[in-house]
Amino acid sequence: MIKGNRIVLRDKSIEDVINDYKWETDPELANLDATVPVRLPFGKYKQDYAEEIKHPYFASCRFAIDTIDGKHIGNCAYYHISERIGETELGIMIGEKEYWNQGYGVEVISTLLNYIFENTPLKRVYLKTLASNYRAQTCFRKSGFKPYVRLVRDGYDFLFMEIYRREWTIRKNKNSNQATKPSSE
Repeated sequence: MIKGNRIVLRDKSIEDVINDYKWETDPELANLDATVPVRLPFGKYKQDYAEEIKHPYFASCRFAIDTIDGKHIGNCAYYHISERIGETELGIMIGEKEYWNQGYGVEVISTLLNYIFENTPLKRVYLKTLASNYRAQTCFRKSGFKPYVRLVRDGYDFLFMEIYRREWTIRKNKNSNQATKPSSE
């Protein structure tokens, strides 16, 4: 369990299946993820989901995002983990739309970056988002990510963004110093 101020990142569980199915069948969420909505019947989805919980994907760490009071509002992960290269890819989805535009995404990403850079040997975290998803890009920039390339894949226009451990450390120290400076008032 990884705690932020308003969120908790916890291991995925079978109890998350209902929300995840709802989110993965939502056309708007699928569009933001450059995919198509899941079309599996719920029973088959649940069966596959249970198998994935028992046998998680290699080189990935997946988390449920809960509010501090226990409401499951989304998921995040870091995956394609390569300790040899020292990098990983990050993904996030706030599935509960009433939690959009309230800073939850920034808090989740900042909390997850803090965990990655303080608990793993990884030096670089990257992600991709649709070039048209300005809300996500704003969130990622607020978390310290910088764009580095734009590519078209499978007909989708993606913006790739990254942050390095050294940039994160400088940013964290700067924010820490600003929080402890005495007020001039």
